[in-house]
Amino acid sequence: MLHDDFSCYGVQEQFVQWYEIEPTFSWCFNEQKPTVNAVDKKKMRSTSAYALFFREKQLAEKRAAPYATFGQISQRIAQKWDLLNDQEKKTYKQKCEKNRTRSIVNAVEQKARQLLMGIKSRAVNND
Repeated sequence: MLHDDFSCYGVQEQFVQWYEIEPTFSWCFNEQKPTVNAVDKKKMRSTSAYALFFREKQLAEKRAAPYATFGQISQRIAQKWDLLNDQEKKTYKQKCEKNRTRSIVNAVEQKARQLLMGIKSRAVNND
């Protein structure tokens, strides 16, 4: 019977307007949408040279002006960034590139470990 296939939707056996039914698979099959937590989001983003500079200077600026707002501190740091010459900015860009390369290597190593653990667990389960 066709109505048995749609029982998880709570569809009655009487007259049904099929065009009004919307698919909602997650509650029907008790599956949850994959979520990305804050840690995963942080791993996915790469940091810009300016962001590295900002983090480096933020504490000193906050200490110099403890009652300044975040916006005021940001403006001061942005002005300092604009005053840097190309060589100084290049230093931050190189740090950024090193961090990006390191994070890629770490991600590859972590994925390899996960794959190896999956292979090992399957081998143990098959024995």
